[in-house]
Amino acid sequence: MYAEEGTLAHKICELMVGVRFGLSTQEKMDKAMSQLKQQELYSDEMLRTAEFYTDYLSEKANTFHSTPFVRPEVRVEFTEFVPEGFGTCDCIMIGDDRLHITDYKHGKGVRVDSKDNPQMKLYALGALIKYRPLYKIERVSMAIVQPRISDDVSEFEMSADDLMKWAEEYVRPRAKAAYEGTGTFCPGDHCRFCKGKIQCRARAEKYSAYADFKDFIPVDNLPADKKEEAIRTNTGMPKLLTNQELAELLPVARDLKQWASELEEYIRGAMLDGQQFPGWKLVDGRSSRSFKDEEKVKQLMLIAFGAAESDLYTEPKFKSVADIEKQFGKAKVGKVLKDQILKTPGKPTLAPESDGRAEFSAAGSDFAGVTTSK
Repeated sequence: MYAEEGTLAHKICELMVGVRFGLSTQEKMDKAMSQLKQQELYSDEMLRTAEFYTDYLSEKANTFHSTPFVRPEVRVEFTEFVPEGFGTCDCIMIGDDRLHITDYKHGKGVRVDSKDNPQMKLYALGALIKYRPLYKIERVSMAIVQPRISDDVSEFEMSADDLMKWAEEYVRPRAKAAYEGTGTFCPGDHCRFCKGKIQCRARAEKYSAYADFKDFIPVDNLPADKKEEAIRTNTGMPKLLTNQELAELLPVARDLKQWASELEEYIRGAMLDGQQFPGWKLVDGRSSRSFKDEEKVKQLMLIAFGAAESDLYTEPKFKSVADIEKQFGKAKVGKVLKDQILKTPGKPTLAPESDGRAEFSAAGSDFAGVTTSK
């Protein structure tokens, strides 16, 4: 369902970008939208997130000295480095010796950073290969837009030469090994997108020390009907767990989950007390928003939108900032109520030092939302 929802949201984004940059007409967009709105997964929120995405692209286009070349939904290939490698750039801009690609993500579960993001760099590589014969490109910048998670767009830039060097020295040998089946399994955060993650033996060994509690049995001592399976397992083909093994791992995994939660909470508390843990930092957790004065909000919404009082309540409570944005449009509500929305930082949370978010500041948190008067 999530994949289909994302595909639908991307289609709406493509339509809006086409109109915004003069690649299509409003009439064509309206006709296409009337059909998309009939789909079961459609929601009005998709219009608002697509508008946010398109506004970002407009702002980015304005950073070029002259009107950039813009194209949405561009298929790119990087087969010279990754056998059968290809992808789709949600939007490409070229100008001022710079290639800029943007990736729109409709999901709201996992925040993705563009800094040294391998997928983004591969897509940028494909775009560079496709357009470098036509344009002078010295720099490559990448952005990830996730409007359902954050208003902050993650951006990263590198030179075109460094991107090609990365592809030659890092990507090519690893892609070749993976394609030929001689590579190694490397469990990590990226595993969350793998369809075989639950049955992956390498991942199980990493998280549960699986090899430590499995008895070693020489292949020659196994029954004939078990030898082939053992040989395939030990040579890496396939590295999957049986249902029995999964059942044995479940209690270990549950204990590990509890231990990991306690460990994270301990380190978080120690860092708040000023202790250092190499490779980690504290960042602001997801912030919450609220209205300063609900009566004032009612008056402003009445004047700007003609909203009735019943439009602003989910009985018996006043609607949240997010709900009102969904109902009346995020950009417009932001302009009308900009002085009435209070943003409160979330609980400090642990993040790797490579995380692009600013480090948590106790002083900044203490004075969050405080304004000075003249």
